[in-house]
Amino acid sequence: MDINSNRGGGIDPKQLIEKDIFEAVGLDDLTDNQKQNLMIQMTESINNRVLVKIHDLLDQASRAEWQKLLDEGKNKEASDFLESKGISVDKLAVEESLGLKAQLIEMAKQLKNK
Repeated sequence: MDINSNRGGGIDPKQLIEKDIFEAVGLDDLTDNQKQNLMIQMTESINNRVLVKIHDLLDQASRAEWQKLLDEGKNKEASDFLESKGISVDKLAVEESLGLKAQLIEMAKQLKNK
């Protein structure tokens, strides 16, 4: 499979990875302040998506143990706990970032076609 060719008419995976999000959705003319505010909102959305994914991947007892570590401010231990369960927060963050980016690009395309 060649990610450099986009035969399906959907989102080109290479473009998805390489293209600046503001350029990809046609918002590259925003001010730096507007871009910063939008980035904050997108980051919050990605963080929420990662938390939901972690919640879905852990059973109830593990969720409680992980939450207890977080509540106690033991972030390193909480991260190590997830790793011991085979959950990579970094991998989830990348996956969710790309998912959000793809979603935003698709929404922008639909708006342009109206």
